[in-house]
This record gives sequence, structure tokens and C-alpha cells, in this order.
Amino acid sequence: LSYTISEKISQQMVIAPISYFKNIHKDMSINGQTFNVDVTDAQGRYNVNLLLDPTFIPSFSKLLTLVKSSLNTDLAHQFSQQLFYWLSPANPSDSFYLHLKPPYYPTHHAISNSSEVTLVIGYSKLKIPWPRLNPSLIALPALTDINRYDASPIILAALVPGWNLDEATQYRDCIKSSDPNSCDTEYLSSSVPNGTVNQTHYFLIKATLERYNQPSLYFSSLVHIEPAHSQLPIQIVWQRFSEN
Repeated sequence: LSYTISEKISQQMVIAPISYFKNIHKDMSINGQTFNVDVTDAQGRYNVNLLLDPTFIPSFSKLLTLVKSSLNTDLAHQFSQQLFYWLSPANPSDSFYLHLKPPYYPTHHAISNSSEVTLVIGYSKLKIPWPRLNPSLIALPALTDINRYDASPIILAALVPGWNLDEATQYRDCIKSSDPNSCDTEYLSSSVPNGTVNQTHYFLIKATLERYNQPSLYFSSLVHIEPAHSQLPIQIVWQRFSEN
């Protein structure tokens, strides 16, 4: 299923990677069954594994305060620092986790599921419900940059020093209606924000199959797509199935 849907996307990438990706929301007939399919740019979200590099602590802290405007900036910074420790090889907070009931151990490397951030010291103090934070986050392979052309205003405002939501929204609207390169020139004249690129390779695929007298089947996957001329144009990073 991942490959079949990915092949449809890769047809748009014959020569080069996609810059601004128009999300796909449609029914697709696959092997005689009709799936309701959503495909979005995974690099349009904030990659939590960027925090393997401590220079991203300030932008992640700012993201938290943008998601919840009443959040204390010191609290946001402290949590972002703890998330860095969770990902990094050396974690001075390990003893805290080992004394919990039940105890658990930090990952100490890039994570594959962004919900792991809820296990980090201080998350409960943020008082940000996970369904509110989840749409802004993704766990991509370590240090995979964010596609600024598909990022939401909240992500953009977090990444660009000095930007607020209004400025980020203006840039986002420009990307949608004009040549993205000209938008970069107009709004990012000083420098391109750290941790961003102008193309995408990672896509989130979600598909639902309604079945007669059976529970619905839910499918999700993260795929990496290179231009079609590549030797390995499509790679499945992970895929998950569930019934309801």
C-alpha cells in the first residue's frame, strides 16, 4: 500500500524533489478496494530530532510558547533542554527516570515517534494537551531539516528569529500565491533560517478502508521519496496498521 501510493507521488518528482507540496485528500482504488487517502509533507512539521543539536533549543522553546501563548518562557526552555538530554548520548537526568514507578530509561538517540516527548521530565508542567501539540511535531531521521515552503505559520515563527505569527502568515501566503524564491528574497533577505530547506523528501500517508460488517482498517506510514531517476526512489521508513 505504501509503495502504491508513493508511486503516485513520485510521478510528480521526475526530475527534482518537490518544493511546495499540495496535500492529497482523495479516494484511491488499490487492489480492487477503495481507500480514503491523505498525503501530507512530513517535513512541514517540526522535527523533534533536530534537538540532537542544542542550537535548536531556542526555536523549540519558542514553538511551545506559540502553541500555548500563556506558557512561561523559562518553563519552555527548561523542557526543551530536557528533551535535548533525552536525545543526547549523555543525560544528567537519567537517575530521575530510573526512580519513577514504573522506571524507564531515556532513548539517548533519535526517536521514531514524536509522542515520546510526553515522557520527558517537565512535560506535565507545560499543561499542553498532546492533541494540541501533536500536529506541529514529527520524528524524522536525525537532523532532517524542515521544508519552510510547507511549514505552518507556527513552525515558521518558531524558526525565524524575531518573527511573530503575523509575519510568518504573510510569508506563508506569499509561498502559496507567488514564486517561492521571490518570497525568500522579500521576507528572508538576511539569511535562510537554520534547520530549513526548500524541498521535501518525506511524506506522511494515512489511509482508511471501510469494510462491510468488519472494523475499519487504519493505515499510516512515513515514506522517503527521491526523484524518479534515483536508484532507490522510494523507501518505507515505518508503517503501522490498526482496526477500530
